Amino acid sequence: MVLNLLLAFISSFNLGDTLASHGFYDNAIVEYRRDVFYKSSDSVELFTKIGNLLYKEGKYSRAAQYYSKAYSISNDDNTKYKLYKTLYKNGQYDILRSVLSDANRKNDSLLLAFSFARLSEYGKSSCILKKIGYDVKFTNPYFNKYVSYVIPGSGQILAGHFKDGLVAMVINGAFAYYGYYLYKSKDYITVALTIPLFLRFYLGNATAAWDFTIEKNNRIIDGLENKTGTF
Repeated sequence: MVLNLLLAFISSFNLGDTLASHGFYDNAIVEYRRDVFYKSSDSVELFTKIGNLLYKEGKYSRAAQYYSKAYSISNDDNTKYKLYKTLYKNGQYDILRSVLSDANRKNDSLLLAFSFARLSEYGKSSCILKKIGYDVKFTNPYFNKYVSYVIPGSGQILAGHFKDGLVAMVINGAFAYYGYYLYKSKDYITVALTIPLFLRFYLGNATAAWDFTIEKNNRIIDGLENKTGTF
């Protein structure tokens, strides 16, 4: 009688869950893997638990492997969504763009829209978001980049970096004035020596405008991720 009770207690005690609840994720994963070997019938649940812990640790690539194993057995939509979220957190936007091309669930559509945005395909992202009730306006990085070639510094200002934009305008304006002064003075050698330095600042404006615009749009996506509770 006592032995039966002891065996029942031991069988009901899940060491992996206990370790996980106390934050010992690596040790819990070891126990879950051991359980997979002895309890193959529970492999879907165990693979999912391992995936969950690896996700919490930020080991997204490994987490995706276990979610994939669980989904290949269960075909469960919830497990599939966890796999998609993990791929997104791992930066595998190209894969999501492909597998979610026919997304019809709101959560899947959000991940698809976010993936397009991370890939700088803002038009497609905006269209999807609008269909599911989010009117989001992204800044066009191409416009800000090319307008910087015409008016150096303007792209940074349009991206919200006013100080950087104004400094760029002043520096490029000073270079242009100095170059004109040297040319009028027929100091062609100094002009030639100055051109590479000028081009470095001039072309850097376009690069900065692009980077600042991407950062601005990424902040919009970060805010949407928090607002929608996707992660």
